[in-house]
Amino acid sequence: MLQTFPVLFSVLAFDQISKWYVLIHGLDLNCNAGFAFGTLPGILNGLIAFSVLLAVIYVFLKHFSSIGPFNSKLFALALVIGGGTSNIFDRVLRGCVIDFINFSFLRRLTWLPLPDWFLVGLIKWPAFNLADAAITIGTIILIYSLIFPRVIKEAKGSYPSSPYG
Repeated sequence: MLQTFPVLFSVLAFDQISKWYVLIHGLDLNCNAGFAFGTLPGILNGLIAFSVLLAVIYVFLKHFSSIGPFNSKLFALALVIGGGTSNIFDRVLRGCVIDFINFSFLRRLTWLPLPDWFLVGLIKWPAFNLADAAITIGTIILIYSLIFPRVIKEAKGSYPSSPYG
């Protein structure tokens, strides 16, 4: 569990430092009162319950895990919990989550011969922050590791024979 704390605290620290920088320097930002990418506004209690659930899952997986020193599931959960914790800090301290990464420059792609469904996602892509990115990446890693699990066999005193005799 100790090897995942640096990931969790790094996500928390980098996200809070980046939001502090954006606030201090008056950069363009959004105050998000909803869930990921601004969806489902006003569900603070649900977000806190979801974060507590993730923390319980994290502790459960760590306690009952027999996988070696690097565990992709724990790494992914550390990303998700670090990002979630940082966003909860925002909600408690500021009343909303500060989102500042914005891809509004993609609006200039309307001249490309792309289907409308493709451009709608690009033109209206919501602002986000480093915590949201960590949550998304952690979720992708977790889903991938659950769909394609590694099988790690521990050698119990026996070693495979060498092909060279």
